[in-house]
This record gives sequence, C-alpha cells and structure tokens, in this order.
Amino acid sequence: MIAQFLTESFITTLFVFAVGLGITFLALPYFNELAQRSIDIPWTSNWFLPSLLASIVLVSILAGLYPSFYLSKFNPVHVLKGAVSSNRKSPGLRSALVVFQFTISIVLIACALIVQDQMNFIMTRDLGFDKDQVIQIQGVNATGNVTAFKNELRQIAGITNASNSSYLPVEGSHRNSSNVEPLPDGDPTNFQAQFWQVDEDYIETLGMNLVLGRNFGPKNDIDSLRPAIINQAMAKALGYKDPIGHRISQRQRLEIIGIVEDFNYQTIEEQIQPLVFVYNSSSTVTSVKIDTENIPDLLAAIEGTWKKFAPTLEFRYTFMDESYGRMYDNVRRMGLILNCFTFFTIFIACLGLFGLSAFMIEQRRKELGVRKVLGASLASIFNLSVKYFIVLVGISFLMAIPIAIYIMHNWLQGFAYRIEISWPVFALTGMGALALTLLTVSYQSIKAALVNPVNSLRSE
Repeated sequence: MIAQFLTESFITTLFVFAVGLGITFLALPYFNELAQRSIDIPWTSNWFLPSLLASIVLVSILAGLYPSFYLSKFNPVHVLKGAVSSNRKSPGLRSALVVFQFTISIVLIACALIVQDQMNFIMTRDLGFDKDQVIQIQGVNATGNVTAFKNELRQIAGITNASNSSYLPVEGSHRNSSNVEPLPDGDPTNFQAQFWQVDEDYIETLGMNLVLGRNFGPKNDIDSLRPAIINQAMAKALGYKDPIGHRISQRQRLEIIGIVEDFNYQTIEEQIQPLVFVYNSSSTVTSVKIDTENIPDLLAAIEGTWKKFAPTLEFRYTFMDESYGRMYDNVRRMGLILNCFTFFTIFIACLGLFGLSAFMIEQRRKELGVRKVLGASLASIFNLSVKYFIVLVGISFLMAIPIAIYIMHNWLQGFAYRIEISWPVFALTGMGALALTLLTVSYQSIKAALVNPVNSLRSE
C-alpha cells in the first residue's frame, strides 16, 4: 500500500512538473520583458535534467510519504464502517502548514503594500522642482542659434517659459562633478560638487525656489568673477553663515549671487549633494514649460518653429515627468514582480485552506448534524466552522508582521528619502488576510450549515 501511494504521488508530481515547465516556457518571455532580463530554460545544460529528476523524486517522497504511512495504518473494520472521518488525531501538522502558507502570504502582502507606498512617495514627493508639463526638446544646438529658438518658442500660446540647458534633474542629462576649492575666507577643505551650466530662465522654468540672493540676469559676461548660484547643500558644505558675495574657485573664480532650495537631481536613493549653477546660454536641450491641455496642437506649433530653424532634422522631444519616472523603473519592476508572486502565493495558500476546510468539515459532519438536531442556528454552525481558521490566520499574522518589518526596513535603508513603516499597512494586511480566509472557507461552512442532518446521521 505504501508503494502504491508513493507511486501515485510520483505520477502526480511528474505530471505537475510537466505542466509547470510548460507554463514556465510560455510565461518566461513576459517575465523577461517585465524584469528587463534575458533568462531562458537551460535545456542543454548538463545539470538541468538530473536536477529536475532529483526534484521530482524529492517532491514525490515529501508529498507521498506522510499520507502513505498514515493511510496504510487505518483499521479495515473502521474504514468499511465509514468511521475514518471521525478520527481527528494529530491536527498539528495541518495547522502548521496553514500557518506557514499564510505567514508567507501575509509577509508578501505587507511587503507589496510598503513597496507601493514607497513608489507613491517617490512619484509625489516635493522634489524641489516641477517636473510636470515640461517638454524637453533634444538637439537644439543644431538650430544654429539656441537663444533665438528659445525666444521664438516663448511666443507660442500655451508656453509660459523656456530655458536652454543640457543639465537637468532627470536621467540621461549632462553631469559635471569637480573639486571645490574655497578661497581663504572659507573652509579650505576640498570636496566634490556638481557644476551645471544654465541660463537665466532655468530656475523659473523648472519651478525652483530661490531662497536667498538673486537670479542670473539676461546678460552675464565672463570677466574676473563669474556669477554662480548654489544649492543649500553646497552652502552647508562651504560653511559660510551667509554665502552671498563669497567666492569659490573651479577653474575660473566664481562669485555666489544666490542660493536655490535643494532639489533631487539624483534618485532619492541618494542624499542631495552640493551643486553650483554657472551661467551659460548654450545647450543641446531646450526645456519648455507649458500650461495647456491641448498638447497635440502645442506640439505641432513647436515642431513648426523647429522646422524654421532646422528644416532637415527630425523633431525629437520627451516629457520631463516620463524621464523622471524612468529613473525608478527598477523599483516599479520590483513592485510588479512582487505583486505577481504575492498573487500566486495567496492563490496557493487559499487552495490549501479550501482543501483543509473541506476535510475538517467532513470530519465534523456528524457533530454538526447533532448540533442542528439540538437546535443550533445556521449562524452558530457557520461561526463554529470558521473560528478555527480565523485563529490560524491570526497566528500567521502575528508571526508575519515582524518578518515583514525586518525585510522592508532593510530594503528602505537603500533610499536616502523614504517612508516610515506605519500600522495602517499592517491593519490593511490583516483585514485582507481575514477577508481571504472567510471567502475561502465560507463555501464549505455554509454548505455544512445547510445540509440536512438526516443525511449526516443516517448511519446512526
């Protein structure tokens, strides 16, 4: 009998592995597209088939060993009398499996919610600049006169401002990191800072906040001192109480004329670093701030202006908010993959819970019949059926929360600017787990509550 059970387990496992491989083969291209990877099934590798066969044998043994020994010990007299279902010994293993499955599910649900919260925080956080409704026009140096092109664009209805600069707080723009060497009236310690070339409309076009001093004028001739605007991180690094009027050197000596509020020009995984704006009106990118809902007509007008300056060249543009979003594609992909794993884990856990509820209600079939004969209501029988599973899910919840907090705390440490893990996430997770439990076991519980007790007690 043991050999028969193990053989049946092996055949079932073999069939399941074949189906699983088929699903993997079909789903792998979609997963690779989602994860931006090029994973394939190593059919020709020397280790693949032996590992697959070893896994099939191992799973067959693990899945079939316990039921084979358990079922082979049944007393034939009890079996033929139909009394096996009344045997409720050793429920610990079943309970432990349910707790284990739902602990994993609750951990994944909580992690998925926290990842989503962090992603929402990234996309809605005050960045220190306005990324929305900004069009970046590429390759404007080919127009021959970037200043004239910018001024022409500003005459178009729906465009509120425009700026020429290749240095932008989004992925793919220029960067220039150099040593900062303060003059003797400041801290002589050297450090690294970004030096960006921008024009007089840059701060206003990107909605930045000038907290002290003044902006660049329309003409900033290069003489013995060049005007510079620094961010707050740079002011802190320099150590001046009032940096306005002080000088810093970076190839050419720079005089600080203003301080702009810190803004995220890197991902929020990193702290905002010192940055210096230096005046320069030449560029390969023109950023256009728009204020209209008729985007197609506005783009057509911009393209028309482009054709006046560069009739033979392709008009290329991007939206700044899309460029900013691409900086966090890895986080978004992680969230989507986690959501997929969470869904399948919950689905498998609910299948196990459904099977266990059917098994346990069948065991208590006669007990429930007696209760109905003695006047128990449908509600009391339903509560009796689901109470056990609610307790198990409650235990799973208590075990899962510390694990989820530990995992997500370590993950969030990778972000310089991050959310705080708060109790509403876990409250929502707990309510979700409870709702899944009730939905899963309700069918069997209601079915048991509605059954005619005569059918349950016929043999008595």
